[in-house]
Amino acid sequence: MSIPAAFCIGLAAAWSAYFAVSKLKHVLNYDDSLDVFGVHCVGSVTGMLMLGFLANAAVNPAIATTFMKGGAVVSLAGGSAQFINQLIGVGFTRRWASSARSSFSRSWMRPSGCA
Repeated sequence: MSIPAAFCIGLAAAWSAYFAVSKLKHVLNYDDSLDVFGVHCVGSVTGMLMLGFLANAAVNPAIATTFMKGGAVVSLAGGSAQFINQLIGVGFTRRWASSARSSFSRSWMRPSGCA
């Protein structure tokens, strides 16, 4: 991606993280004293999704020819197809993190059996 595109992603991610920390937290009424959700989740999801539109094969020619699907070369340059790929990745990561958190919480809360 180009430098102006990276700058735009940084601005959008910073704005969305600020919004999540300053406004969304109070609207949804969740407790996040360190603002981890607002900064890391909202900011990174914004950046990952914008990357789907702004990836540029002129800056990194490797993304135009390195991925194959069904024997055909598929470009990973920005556009609606890559945005969908990024959206799928965000969804998968969310499900994986939720499942890991639930599993950890269950094992942490289980009595150890030690007297």
